[in-house]
Amino acid sequence: IKTYPHKKTKKFSVNNFLLPYPLLIQLVIIILLIVITGFLKAYLSQRKLEKIISNLQTYFTEQKYSECLDLLYSDEVRLMSIEPEIKNEYWGKCQLGLAQQKADQKNYDEAISLALSIKKNNPKYQEASHKIDLWSGKIIEEAIKIYENDKNIELALKMLEKVPKTSYRHQEVIYLADKW
Repeated sequence: IKTYPHKKTKKFSVNNFLLPYPLLIQLVIIILLIVITGFLKAYLSQRKLEKIISNLQTYFTEQKYSECLDLLYSDEVRLMSIEPEIKNEYWGKCQLGLAQQKADQKNYDEAISLALSIKKNNPKYQEASHKIDLWSGKIIEEAIKIYENDKNIELALKMLEKVPKTSYRHQEVIYLADKW
């Protein structure tokens, strides 16, 4: 009777650490799957980020400022790791665009209120300050017309109160209020 020696599985050795070949293959496959999943996740995240920025640009270009701001405040954007500079830039552009729409409708006090929310660290701050002064001038003009044409001092003074103290036109408000 012939006896065969016991078959042994080949082993892979790295500094006396022995792994059977099937286990080593499984380990390599798992590592590859983890790496591929990480790259895929990063790729999909980058594509989603590009889509959000594209949507923001489209809303801005099409003057859909409310939609632009809604997207910026959405959970989708809040949960993404969009650089604060990009969010800040689009927020300023869309906020000022919305303010300009209000001014175009002659709703200067609302336009000023929207523009005042743009802070100094925003790229649109200087432009917002300029527009606030411009719209403050429009409010002053309306107040003067009401005072001179309608002789309604109360309404004229009430309108002047809408000019922010931060506007360089506020000195004019003080002068007119004292004069009337």
